[in-house]
Amino acid sequence: MKYKHLAMIMGVMITATSVGSTATVFAEESKTESTQDADDTTEDTAEASDEKADDSKEETNEIVDLYIERTSNVDGFISYSMRDPIANNQGCTALLYACEWDDVEICKSLVFAGADLRKEIGKTSELTLPNGNMLFLPNNFIHRAIYFKAWNCLEWFLKDNKNLAAEYMHRKEENMTWLVYFLLMQQNEIMQNPQKCLDTQNNINRFLPLFLKAGASLKEDTIFGSAERILSGR
Repeated sequence: MKYKHLAMIMGVMITATSVGSTATVFAEESKTESTQDADDTTEDTAEASDEKADDSKEETNEIVDLYIERTSNVDGFISYSMRDPIANNQGCTALLYACEWDDVEICKSLVFAGADLRKEIGKTSELTLPNGNMLFLPNNFIHRAIYFKAWNCLEWFLKDNKNLAAEYMHRKEENMTWLVYFLLMQQNEIMQNPQKCLDTQNNINRFLPLFLKAGASLKEDTIFGSAERILSGR
């Protein structure tokens, strides 16, 4: 479903339908084989599943290559997703959608083809300020990576795009830093899903050093306080 969605949003509907049909064929073949031979091993099933995923991934890569080849503007807007609360009706770019699905390889391909990691599409809000107003932040790559929990893309952004990451760490957006936003989103995740406390702590342990290495400050004050204060629970 992930790869079918990526294909569809890139506007290559015929090929995208082919991906969906292929997935259906794989599912039917798997079902038929299971009926014909009940003695198939778990290993065989796992291999079939891996092959299906590999084929879907390969077809998606071909679609991305086709999109890059045929478009005159790789940063151009494409159809927006109804499930995307960030894009609203503004549309989105292939790069930001690939980020949403945490597909680093597609992000790399798009950036290599000229997609701009600095591209922003309006602003959106997920946080309420202490005064009751909504906080609006730019709809960009790092914002989407944090919001959609696209951890592989966030790691790639912070580690492999050091100059741009440093640029983002050294500027405030609406008296907010991206480190504080990341921490607040982890805090919200724990409040909404207490059973994910360990996962969020692992995320903090994984990304805090990367934010700091990119130039983020624990002590820089924001409208929600400093990252240091949030980490200490005060």
